[in-house]
Amino acid sequence: MISNPRVASKIVSLAIFVLLTRLLPVEAIGAIAMIAVYLAMLQLFGEAGLADYLVLSKERDGLQEQTVFWTQLGLGCLVAALLWFAAPLAAASIADSVPGEALVKAMALNLPLIAAARV
Repeated sequence: MISNPRVASKIVSLAIFVLLTRLLPVEAIGAIAMIAVYLAMLQLFGEAGLADYLVLSKERDGLQEQTVFWTQLGLGCLVAALLWFAAPLAAASIADSVPGEALVKAMALNLPLIAAARV
């Protein structure tokens, strides 16, 4: 059994990607990969390293944990909203045969969840 949540998450992501490559056309896979790069960069801003600070903190209490959780959730929502409104710009680099703007908007909804799950 896998005890590290990050490793388990990466394995599940890989399995989903393999499944999608069997079901979707090549253009859609390329679009999803490009959007995943945007999400990875924006995820750094959404997390802001607060969860890492909380893990390394010697003395922490419930208030600190709640503050970090809600702050990260708020930052994740803010970054997701920015990406939602910038979806036409991000989709400009994606082939016309793929609904890039809709993909960007759908994948942007993951940012708050990822940020909140880190705490």
